[in-house]
Amino acid sequence: MKFDVVVLSDKVLCGDEKVDFSYFCKLVKSFGLEIEQIAVSNCTNEIKLNKNTIIFLHDDQIDQFVSENRVFYDTNSEIVENQAIICGNGFAIAVIPLESEKSLYSSVAQKIKDRFQVKDILTFRLFGVTATEVEQKISELEMKNKPKITGKGLLTDLYLEREGQTGFISQEEVLINENFSGNIYAQNFMEMSEVVGKIMQLTNLSVSIKDSFTGGKLANDLLKQDKSKRITTETFIANKELNFVKVDEQCYRDESEMVYQMSANLLEMKKGSISVVLAGSQDNAVYKIFLAIGKKQAIDIFKLNIEGNKEDAVLVAENFVMFNLIKKLREKDFEN
Repeated sequence: MKFDVVVLSDKVLCGDEKVDFSYFCKLVKSFGLEIEQIAVSNCTNEIKLNKNTIIFLHDDQIDQFVSENRVFYDTNSEIVENQAIICGNGFAIAVIPLESEKSLYSSVAQKIKDRFQVKDILTFRLFGVTATEVEQKISELEMKNKPKITGKGLLTDLYLEREGQTGFISQEEVLINENFSGNIYAQNFMEMSEVVGKIMQLTNLSVSIKDSFTGGKLANDLLKQDKSKRITTETFIANKELNFVKVDEQCYRDESEMVYQMSANLLEMKKGSISVVLAGSQDNAVYKIFLAIGKKQAIDIFKLNIEGNKEDAVLVAENFVMFNLIKKLREKDFEN
């Protein structure tokens, strides 16, 4: 089921873009919906509502827009979470406030999926492999129903259409799990931070984080999901002097020893069931990242060399931390 997306806003045209189109396109794909084209237009422009269309509009302009378009007075019109409006018989029309939270996107997509009986889609979210690498591997597998693949960098999504409504696992699902189990962090459309939050709610584990590299981004993204209130965070500054690393008057031989010892200290002080320590520095065009993730049984050390700008390095480092944190939280699952 394909859709046009139209954004009607003077502010958006001036650069105040509020919709994360990349996220939105991936999310609706996980519901079996496809975005055919995206148009950003002035709010005074008229649009023809004669095909599947999702419209983003500022909240204070929705009432007027609906009153001017009689299609929304159809008996099938309904309000979603007191914010969005959806209607349509032969085709779907939806209006979503630009100011809405991302969770509303899922609710609207689910309503459209149910109303038009769109086929079920299984979404496999992977980290650590590129879309090209996944495509190559998939091409080598004997699969009757090949999944669709999208990806950016080391984040890749597989969208597998489920045939029928049976509860049995298909051969395609088995093959995907057999070949990519070490890279799968979710089997529905969830961000890695959401997965961490869900696991935290279901377990008695707590996490303590010390981070000197992401400028608080890692902590903020995780704390948004921490409904269990079992994540504690703090920042530190690492200064390299001569041939050793000095932090809070404590000297270490190198960054690996530093993150290891800090992780061990957090566990010893019982700051958390799992400790995460992240540090990094720039060496010419390369960011050198050092990470320790530990439980009392073992502390794992990782080293990354990331080329590019600081924003890219922070994104890759944060994703790497969260993926390995998920593996640590679900250690037994990954072992199996």
